[in-house]
Amino acid sequence: AKLHQVQYDPPEKTLYQVLMQVVRGSNNPTSAVWCHSLLEDIYGDAALEGNLTFTSPPAGTGQMWAVNPLTGSNPQRWVGGLLTFANSPLAGETGRIVDYDGATGQWLVFSETVSPAWIADVLAQGYTLRAVVNRDPFGGTGLGYDESATLAAADGNGLPFALLPNPSDGSFLNYWAGADGVPGTTDDRPLSANEDYDAPDYQNMFMAMVVQDPATGDVRVPEPSYHRVALTAYWFNQAVNDRVPGINWGAITDPQERFRALLRPEDPSLALPPALQVEIARFKRKFILRPQRVFHPDFDGSNPDYLDGPTADSDGNGVVDRFVGELSGPWDVDNDGDGVPDGIWVDVGLPVRTLPDGRRYKPLASILCVDLDGRLNLNAHGSLVQTDERYYQNDTLNVDGVPEGAAWLLASGGDTTGDTLPEGDIMLPPTNLPAGQAAKALERWVRGLGFGPAEINPGPLFQVLTGSSGADPVWRDAYARIFIGQDVPPPTGPLAGRYGERLLWLAPPPPFPAAGITGQISPLLVNKFFLYPDDWRQTLWAPFGPGTATAYGSPPDMMGALEVGLDLRGRPTYTQPQTLWTMAYLANPYKIDLTAKRNRHRVTAGQPDAEDTPFTPAELEAVL
Repeated sequence: AKLHQVQYDPPEKTLYQVLMQVVRGSNNPTSAVWCHSLLEDIYGDAALEGNLTFTSPPAGTGQMWAVNPLTGSNPQRWVGGLLTFANSPLAGETGRIVDYDGATGQWLVFSETVSPAWIADVLAQGYTLRAVVNRDPFGGTGLGYDESATLAAADGNGLPFALLPNPSDGSFLNYWAGADGVPGTTDDRPLSANEDYDAPDYQNMFMAMVVQDPATGDVRVPEPSYHRVALTAYWFNQAVNDRVPGINWGAITDPQERFRALLRPEDPSLALPPALQVEIARFKRKFILRPQRVFHPDFDGSNPDYLDGPTADSDGNGVVDRFVGELSGPWDVDNDGDGVPDGIWVDVGLPVRTLPDGRRYKPLASILCVDLDGRLNLNAHGSLVQTDERYYQNDTLNVDGVPEGAAWLLASGGDTTGDTLPEGDIMLPPTNLPAGQAAKALERWVRGLGFGPAEINPGPLFQVLTGSSGADPVWRDAYARIFIGQDVPPPTGPLAGRYGERLLWLAPPPPFPAAGITGQISPLLVNKFFLYPDDWRQTLWAPFGPGTATAYGSPPDMMGALEVGLDLRGRPTYTQPQTLWTMAYLANPYKIDLTAKRNRHRVTAGQPDAEDTPFTPAELEAVL
């Protein structure tokens, strides 16, 4: 029986099928998510496919080349779209249509990998090149626009499709999927669902709203993926007030009774006529993607609280004080395992399946999709210099050739004004300020010049986690483990951090693990940052440095250790923590390779070790 189930119903395959629908959509008309995909915004609302034709030889220079459009109808509308070769020998190579030349009638395509010479060589060998062209990303109007005089597409009752987001509903399919009722075919209307924003609303049904109480830390999910509470409340109020054709309320005139009927039409205590139950369920199915109990009497989603009456008495005082079900949950599934239900069941169109014992079941899916903008990436954010106490101190020791004093702010440039001070190398604030004011003036300055994500400092989070702050090394030691790992005795450890090289712990350190191979120059980085100065102070004029000219007009800072401000004349000035500058080729955080797959298991003496071991998605999921 186990072999039968694994062979015919492997859970990994089912999960993959659901994931692909969420990511790229589907042409399955019975799926409730077929047009609500993540890539809908990127690939646009339409596509062209066909054989490519060129001038002989193909026109273009460098990485830019011209090709005849795959359509004669408004080819300029496809500017911004992606052209992807669909057959050998260029299959998978992609370019972007950057312009339409009205004089030649050709698209101009830029590709990082395909040149006009390569195209000419392929054509000379007798190949016919085929391609798929997607519309421009984020260029749509949002679902519901139909280019008519009224602009808004509507169903047979005049209700706008923009507010009826269940694509498996018959009226939706009949309008958008054309006469054949199948999405993704030539008779489809353009959905225009590639709108230019993402937010948990009815245009982005895949996205959930997850909020956290800043005082208690409690997590709430007011809007789960593929369900919109606000939209449901809107349509319920429309129906209660007789603004929805197709619901025959008959003798039910009381608004509260109508509301209860909308929440749970199958409730036997309401004794609604069967025809009215079906009318309500059909109406709700247009904007609610969770299966309706009227059509599936035995379905409760393993969540009886969802249907435990249309209202609830949460404090047990006999007074109804909240709604349940579609308007507030509790939702069906705890997708992320934090103890808070965060998703509903939706039908993604998978076929009915049979268990080894003969029982049949219908696979449903619950999805939690959250916006990660503003979240910390523990593989990219942060730097080892942020774990050093000197990073948070002003320059007060004369051990690196820089004048003493917290008020010294340095910039490059000679003395061109005759004031005996090198340009920019002045004190800010003036030295006649009261004691302590010079250092206080620097308190609002922050480290980093905006070079990259490593300058984002997660350190304050570790202060909260450890209950320490300031000069206390506890939080900095905890923060450092993210990068260098932890010296846990075998057989459990050492445990790898972001930078791997756990064998260094067995040596023992120092040196501690660092990005790339510790203590070695990265050839790729040297090649990318040609003429990058080993030490930015070499660019300073005397008496602060030799004034060595580089290709950089201002001090570069891959270490994220500098501060920049303006002097009294409005010129940029810089300062850095004492002795924290090291050769950027050796120790900068951008040496890490985030694309490579590494072994993050524990290591023992004599075993090979990975130079970098970024955290895996499974590990990061716990903190996202």
